[in-house]
Amino acid sequence: MFLISNVIATITTFESARALYYSAISIPKLLNYEEKAKKAAKWSNSADKRLWDTRYTVAAGVVTAAVSVTVSAFYALYPFSERRALIVAWPVGMLAGTYWTSRYMQSFWHSKVKIPLLDEYNEAISDTAHVISGLKLAAWTWGLLALTRTLGL
Repeated sequence: MFLISNVIATITTFESARALYYSAISIPKLLNYEEKAKKAAKWSNSADKRLWDTRYTVAAGVVTAAVSVTVSAFYALYPFSERRALIVAWPVGMLAGTYWTSRYMQSFWHSKVKIPLLDEYNEAISDTAHVISGLKLAAWTWGLLALTRTLGL
């Protein structure tokens, strides 16, 4: 039996995979500046805080996108369940998680400006914008999936 929720789960899987891809390609670009950031962090508390905030923010995007890919792929491949409460609760939880992470990442990266002569760092900033938009779209599709599962579609 074909369900609308299968299509939505598939879209969620692809959008989450896109966010995961951009997370993965931004990490090596940021790591190129890790040693310089560590040296600056030895002398400045604000540089140390920014280094750790960058790490936490990138990790949040990677983990959220990976969980979203896994759970949405499960929903796309195994659409039937007798436990309607559970089948609706996961999308609601994923909606909250992906939305919160996108907002968390946006609040950190929104204030970061591109710096001349730091091309890979600037590309990483652009990549994280793709991660944020991917997680926002995934949050919307998780909401649609929760709605369609509630209605049994």
